[in-house]
Amino acid sequence: MQSFSHIVVYVFFPLVKVSMRFIFLFLNEVLFPLFPPPLSPSLFSCISIDREKEEEIEIEEGIDSDSVVYFASCRFDENAFGNTLEDVIGLECKRIALSMGYKKDVDVELYVTTPSRFPMKPPAQDAISVDITDMETTIPMLHKHGIVIAKNAIPLVQITRCLEEANEHISVADENLLAKGVKIGKEDFRFKEMSSRENHRFDLLVPKERFVGINTLAKEGAWVPLMKSMLGDDVTCDVSLVYSRPGAREQTWHADGPHLGKTADWTGEGEDKPFAVCVFMPLITLNKTVGFTQFWPGSHKYDELIGFGAVCPLLECELDAIVDVGNAVVYDYRLIHRGMPNMSSGTERPLIQFLYHVPQYVENRNYGKESLFG
Repeated sequence: MQSFSHIVVYVFFPLVKVSMRFIFLFLNEVLFPLFPPPLSPSLFSCISIDREKEEEIEIEEGIDSDSVVYFASCRFDENAFGNTLEDVIGLECKRIALSMGYKKDVDVELYVTTPSRFPMKPPAQDAISVDITDMETTIPMLHKHGIVIAKNAIPLVQITRCLEEANEHISVADENLLAKGVKIGKEDFRFKEMSSRENHRFDLLVPKERFVGINTLAKEGAWVPLMKSMLGDDVTCDVSLVYSRPGAREQTWHADGPHLGKTADWTGEGEDKPFAVCVFMPLITLNKTVGFTQFWPGSHKYDELIGFGAVCPLLECELDAIVDVGNAVVYDYRLIHRGMPNMSSGTERPLIQFLYHVPQYVENRNYGKESLFG
């Protein structure tokens, strides 16, 4: 019998402050007894509560002052329980509310159902900012969240050279696109070496025999020992320029690579090791005007979440990778993400994507067969 992860909003009491003791009461008396073993260990993707503290918490900004909202992801089978999740939780909430002298209605609202656990409560960017050479810290973090920020990973002199090479390569690509009659920024296209990503966003492969600065980083960057540790000494690297020009719109949520093996179970463990890891190296400092990439931490564990990206910002599960030049974003190739719009008046947003993968994997989903430069 198939079970589903239900993303729900629990509405408790019309109070400006809520006692942590009540939250504990709700968890212990309602949810955990409701889902007996073996379901209870995998009940929540994240519980953002410190069980050692029983202090009062403020209602989050934007929440109706007459209600308290709590998000959770739980495993629930309506056929097994014979009722809807709203009904089951609602009745239990009402019973507890009455026992505490509260007589008004208690509502439960279901947001979405998914066929897998739903990763929630993303880490703060500071919490995943690491020394990329510290593998003891970085590898477990990548396993858990699917993303880390490599602090101060690239010297400025190397970034300057890479930016010069990127601009040269992009300029030549533009010339060849125009020669082939492509209306740059107004139509989608796919070539062997380059493809568009929704008009003003482009992905341009960097040849290994040229652009010494970029290819030297691919072989000698501070993150290379990490890539070898995770993917093997025979790891392969494909390099591309991913750049968004003014007018580039918000992308749809997607994962760059497929799941090739096992995905995580309801405990959040058991997925196969990554077969590919990306390093995003911005060539300019990112901000909300020129844009950035938004990630869904933890989504690399579940292929069933493809197509559910729109729920991520709704439940505030997203991580905005707004990083300074010199830092890099390292993420599992299966992680769900989207590029954000470039709202500047004239600033291109270029970054280098180093795709490290096991030799058996061949990337052929994102490009075409006709050569742009041939």
